[in-house]
Order: sequence, then C-alpha cells, then structure tokens
Amino acid sequence: MEGIHTKSVKYRLRFIFLIILLLVVCGEAAIRYWIELPQIHAMQVESDKKDFKRVVQAINSSLKNIEVWSYDYGAWEDTYNYMEGLEDGIQYINKNYLFGTFHAAGMSGVKLITQQRKTKFECDLIFEEEHCDQHSASTIEPIQLNAIINHLNNAVENTISSSGIFISNEMPHLYGISKITNPINNKQSGYLIFLKKMDRTLIEQWRSETQLGIGVEWSKNERYSVLSNNMFDDINQNYSYINDNGYLSFSLPDINGNNLISISFKADSQQNQQNFISLTLILGVTAGLAIPLLYFRLISREIVKPMEYISSELNRINETSNYQYKFPKFNTLEVNLIVSAFNRLLERVQYQQEQLREKNESLKFVARQDYLTGLANRRHMDKLSERLWYKTVKAGENFCVCMIDCDYFKQYNDHYGHKKGDELLVKLSSLLMDIEGKHGNIIACRYGGDELVLLAYSLPIEMLEAILAELKEQLSQLDIKHESSYLGRVSISVGFYHTLAKNEAEANPFFIKADKALYLAKKLGRNTIVNYHNMDN
Repeated sequence: MEGIHTKSVKYRLRFIFLIILLLVVCGEAAIRYWIELPQIHAMQVESDKKDFKRVVQAINSSLKNIEVWSYDYGAWEDTYNYMEGLEDGIQYINKNYLFGTFHAAGMSGVKLITQQRKTKFECDLIFEEEHCDQHSASTIEPIQLNAIINHLNNAVENTISSSGIFISNEMPHLYGISKITNPINNKQSGYLIFLKKMDRTLIEQWRSETQLGIGVEWSKNERYSVLSNNMFDDINQNYSYINDNGYLSFSLPDINGNNLISISFKADSQQNQQNFISLTLILGVTAGLAIPLLYFRLISREIVKPMEYISSELNRINETSNYQYKFPKFNTLEVNLIVSAFNRLLERVQYQQEQLREKNESLKFVARQDYLTGLANRRHMDKLSERLWYKTVKAGENFCVCMIDCDYFKQYNDHYGHKKGDELLVKLSSLLMDIEGKHGNIIACRYGGDELVLLAYSLPIEMLEAILAELKEQLSQLDIKHESSYLGRVSISVGFYHTLAKNEAEANPFFIKADKALYLAKKLGRNTIVNYHNMDN
C-alpha cells in the first residue's frame, strides 16, 4: 500500500514539474538579465572577502599565539638570570623547555640570542624523548636573524615582542620573538625566539578553523627572507587576493617585497552563487504550485505537513539540545529518506558530544597535573601559590613553601638509568601525595626535574617540621639503594620558608627564600632540613 501511495505522488508531481519548468525558464531568463547577474557578482566579491579574512585571521592568530608564548617566557626572571649567567644553564633548560604544554602548543624549537646577536642556546624540542636536541636545531641565517631583531627594535616604542615567518631547511617556520627583560628593573638581556613549523598539523588546524581547503606553497630555495607580522595589515586593508575560477590565492611578501609563501583555497562564493540561482528556482516552483490547485491537498498532506513537523522538532532539538530524539516514520518514501538521514545525523552528533566531553576532561587533567608523578604541574602550582597566598593574607594566617630536592639525583640517573630515575620520582611523589591526603591544607607539586614542592597554609610551624621529619624518615625506611651517594641510599634535602602571608608582597618571595634554604641544606652535606629563619645560625 505504501509503494502505491509513493508512486502516485511521483506521477502527479511530474505534471506539475512540466508547468514549473516552463515558468522557471522564462522567469530565470528575465531575472538573470535585469537583476541577478549584478547581484551575484556583488555577493561573490563580498563572500570572497569574508573567506579571505578568515584565512588571514587564522594565520595571524597562530602568529599572535607564538608571540604571546615568547612574551610570557621572555619576561620570566629565570630567563633573564640564565642570559646573565646567574643560573645553571642545563637546569634552566630542563626546567623551562621540556613541558607537555610546549608540545600541545605545537612548539618545535627555541633560541636564546644575546644583545650582540650571538646564539647563546638553541635546540629543537623533541617531546617523545623529553630531549632538547641542540644538534639538529632549525637554522636562522644571520641575515634573517638581523632582519627579525631589527623589525622588533624598529617597531613602535615600548614594543617588546613580535612574530613572523621565515624559511629554514626548506620548511617555513613561524617565529615569536621577545626582548628578555628583568621583571624588576626592565633591563634587557638579549632575545628569546620560539619556533613552530608550518607543517601538515598547523595547516590542518587552519583548515579546521576556517572550514576551507587551504593549500600552502613556498620557495624551497629561499633561505634569507623574513615575513614580518605587520604584513597582514596591508593584506587585510587592500584585499590582495586573486580569484581564479572559484579558487582564491594570495601571496605573503617578505620584508623586501618578494613573494615567499602562497596561500590558496576554494572559495565559498561559488556555492553562494548556486544558492542565489536556486532562489529563483524556488520562486518559480512557488508560482507553479499556485496553478495546479487540484494537487494542493496531496502535497500538503504527504509532504508539507510532515516537513513542518520535522522543522518544528528540529527547532525543539536545537533549543533543548536533546539529540537522543528519534523521528517517527511517515507514509511517503521520500520523506522517510529525509527522516532516516536526520536520525543518523542526530546519532552522530550525540556520539561526537560524548567524545568531546571525554576529550575536555582529559585536557583539563593534562593542563593541571604532571604527566609522570600525578602531582600539580609547574603552571598550576604558580596559580595555586598566588591564590593561597592571597587567601591567607585576607585571613591573617601563615603561608609556607617547602622546596624538596632528591640528593645526587643526576648521579642516580647516570648510574641506574633514566627509567629508574623516573621510578624514584614517582615513589617520592607518592609520599608527598600521602601527606596531601592526610592534611587538607597541604598541596604537593612538581617544580621541575627532581625538585618537588609542598604548599602549606594555616599550618603551625611545629606541625610542619614534624611532617617534614616524618617524610624524611619514611624515605629512609624505604632504603632505596644509591651507590653514588655517600649515604649509600636515597635521601632528600629540604628548604622551607614559613611566615605570615602578609609579610611578603606576593607568593614569589616564598619560593626564592625556600630555594635559598634548600641551597644551604645541600651545602651542609645534604640529607638535611633547613628553615630559612635559622640560616644565620
């Protein structure tokens, strides 16, 4: 019965189609001649401009992102101290450039340049091996380096950071450069440059952001040109692109005006043109349907009402986000094909939402916790320390930072291997987690390398000293063999600074003074706990 009903609808609509076809042909010719062609051209130009801006903004967003990274790290006191020779180089590199956040941001390399434009340190970041490879660092030719630094120095007054693109080893790289400055007196000590390869991953990211099939070509023999970030201002203002049969392309000129990189993609304007033409077809169909009034009842019952129902339900789904809904079956085969498609789409959306929720939870975990030990990572620790310091200042309570260092950890790694070293850090972190679990006002963190931290607030110093002594005793009871230590087993050195939170203007001095106490603990022979207030004794 359903098949007969479906066939009846098709035959009746064929006759209507013949009438509509005649109306459409005549109407289309008239509308095209007097109205449509100028409007289509205007729509195409406007759509091309929007597509062009989407692509330029996606590239510019990547440049701004890497510029922000360079600015953030260029303003770090650790970076300034390293450039001035006030901090151990290897410790600084391991502590600051081997985090998973660099990998997530797509960074591929780092360079530290002196005021005399000499390379103090450079490497490629290899996160799979937790290695900063200095032997295969991406090359910046001297003429490129001078151009990058000159562009930053010649920018508007007080400009600290900049970004752009250059080619190294036949591969385009995005760069972000920042002046390395002392956060206390704003004294400059060289330049920090972050690199990000313009590889398939980055191009796929642009494609995802713009929903356009972006393609990139570049001059593989060019080694001396640089693209500065202000090139996008001229491109944006002048709409410097070419439309070749629906494919837009534009060139990114270097600082000398030479074409270095070409971007191309299929524009949406062709689809907009088809949509505009189909609008006249819809008008023709509407006019044609007004003539055969005899068929209005059939179309209304078998097509219009089901489509109205589907539209209403789709609006309700959009408002409630209830993607578990299933459309029922109708009497018409054609409508059921649409219903089946919608049901499959709703199932797909529901599945993707579940996947997105899982990924968001995973990213939230990675952003806050150290991947090896499970402790709060450095970035999360910085935020926690400021938040807890402010909380204890308002409450008039004390605040404390305990710096914990595994004695002769480098020798342990060299003797037993990095895998055993990781296992040692996990065991020590487990002891800190136990402390955190027992005391609600203590938080365990990983500072970097083998350095661990306890943040304590509103805790009497007597209880804190007892906790640290117990930690030291628990590690001793584990009796982990360490042939490179004079003790013959693994031990720790601890330095802490405990005082009323209001005695310091921010959280950072707590870390500085705790680190000084830790330094003294090592100097006294390690396996020692030192209170900053007792250093003079």
